[in-house]
Amino acid sequence: RRNGGTKAKGEIATRKNGTGSDAGKANETPPPLVPPLPPPPSLDPALKGLIDGLPARAVGWTDDERERFKSTFEALLDLAYPITEKKGGS
Repeated sequence: RRNGGTKAKGEIATRKNGTGSDAGKANETPPPLVPPLPPPPSLDPALKGLIDGLPARAVGWTDDERERFKSTFEALLDLAYPITEKKGGS
């Protein structure tokens, strides 16, 4: 019995020390169920700031505020993405 008892204690001690067959399994991170999404395409910071400042749908805005947004968006769009020659040779 002593050998059996000592052996059992040795096995438990081995597992607690992280050298048993189950060592490290508790710390493993399971693989994700769905692969992560690719990062979104970069957006010009000025355009992002303007879009982030849109009012909540429930709040809405006046015609003047909407026109000011549209003209600001158009100006920022021109700065961030200048118009170039047509692509494709047509």
